[in-house]
Amino acid sequence: MSSVVVLHHVPCENFREFPIAVVDCGDRTGTKALDYAYEVTQNIDESWSIDGVEKYFDIKLLYPNEIINGVEIGHRSTSIGDRMILDNQKFEVAAQGFERIE
Repeated sequence: MSSVVVLHHVPCENFREFPIAVVDCGDRTGTKALDYAYEVTQNIDESWSIDGVEKYFDIKLLYPNEIINGVEIGHRSTSIGDRMILDNQKFEVAAQGFERIE
């Protein structure tokens, strides 16, 4: 079984990133695992970090959702510039696919 750590970046003067979730990718490996982690961390019909965690039991949040005025606010979608760690290798989400970071 492989898992991917999803890192979201914070736009600021100094690039910062923080681990937002771990996605269990089952028997997927390589690009298929990265594609799956990207897919399940998208806000399309619902919030991946609220509804998706319940729907896909293979997502573990590492950074909790905020509660504002009693309302749970989910995380944004994974996007270009965010990073993922698979098999101790870091990848950046590119316009198409992923680029390995040395």
